[in-house]
Amino acid sequence: MTRQSWSWPVHKVRRPNTRVRVSLRLEDWPSDDRAKWQDATQPADVFDHPGSASHLGSRTLKGLIDCYGRWLGFLRSIDPHLLELPVAERVTSARVEDFCRALAETNSARGGAAVLHKMRHVLLHLAPGADWDWLHAIAKRLTSSSTPRSKMASLRMSDELYQLGFDLMDQADAAVAQGTRTRERDALAYRDGLMIALLAADPIRRSNFAGLAIQCSLMKSGSAWTIVLTAAETKGGRALEYPVPPRIGERLDQYLARYRPVIYGSHTHPGLWASDKGCPMTGGAIYDAVCRRTKAAFGQRVYLHLFRDAAATFWSMESPEAILGTRDLLGHRNIDTTDQYYRHAQTVPAARHYAQIIERRIGPAASTRPVRIQLTKKPRSGPCPPPE
Repeated sequence: MTRQSWSWPVHKVRRPNTRVRVSLRLEDWPSDDRAKWQDATQPADVFDHPGSASHLGSRTLKGLIDCYGRWLGFLRSIDPHLLELPVAERVTSARVEDFCRALAETNSARGGAAVLHKMRHVLLHLAPGADWDWLHAIAKRLTSSSTPRSKMASLRMSDELYQLGFDLMDQADAAVAQGTRTRERDALAYRDGLMIALLAADPIRRSNFAGLAIQCSLMKSGSAWTIVLTAAETKGGRALEYPVPPRIGERLDQYLARYRPVIYGSHTHPGLWASDKGCPMTGGAIYDAVCRRTKAAFGQRVYLHLFRDAAATFWSMESPEAILGTRDLLGHRNIDTTDQYYRHAQTVPAARHYAQIIERRIGPAASTRPVRIQLTKKPRSGPCPPPE
């Protein structure tokens, strides 16, 4: 029987039902998978070699566990007995195609490719003797067949984001000045403004930003605040320090003294970004708050990673030769990473420089020089044919 061809459908994917768990937790994996994964992630000691995945960071490991758990969850949903098979025997091209069909309901083609890439990454550690190149090829074809989302439509310059943050804080101050007490909604607006301004000035990654804690990763010496991230906390494995600009430092003092105490349950934890649920904001909650505020201001959501693009673009425009500074600001270990993901930041200065070259070549009077265009009329051989 001839296999029918299938391609990733082009349609607006539906939001997944977050109340239904589709990924198996690590503790629910088959015992053989779980034991092999624990061996692969085992750190080295003086008597033993490290596991093959022991060098990966906690955030990377979480992503791998979630995606492989999603594969296991899919297998359980179609036939729980499949989980009793050896790791390599479960993974067939037919089942992977069915898995892709399930992913297509809630993921774009690029999202599905990312799941397959991470699933293959885990399989390389669980069954290193098997050939997984065919799975890599499928993921690559999915990636190449999709159209990446353009960042430029949502990109805003760092100075615009910085100003928006201060506008929100000023609005909260004005609302408090008109009333008799500080309301929680004003405190939340001030908090969101401070987050946006600080992200514009110090564009750290979402997990690090959400994990900022007073006098832990956010230190004060005299009147100056500094964000201090250890090597174990950063994606690149490098210790990073970001001085908080004095103007934002003053607003940070005001937030801690006046606004943060008003937010419900803020006294029970050291997290800088207190939520109204009595705990620190998660990365997802910060993402939602920033997207909501930027959409209201600009008509387009500026998601958190775009703050890093904005920093690269803004610095490129102001100082095109400072790509090494951009690399250090974003915490990249390799300059190729900065160049690969932020190459579009060079478009503006390159276009500006190109325009200057043209202007020098044709001279300043070119714009006032009249241009004459001679149109030659082609004689019509007959009446136009009637429309079909």
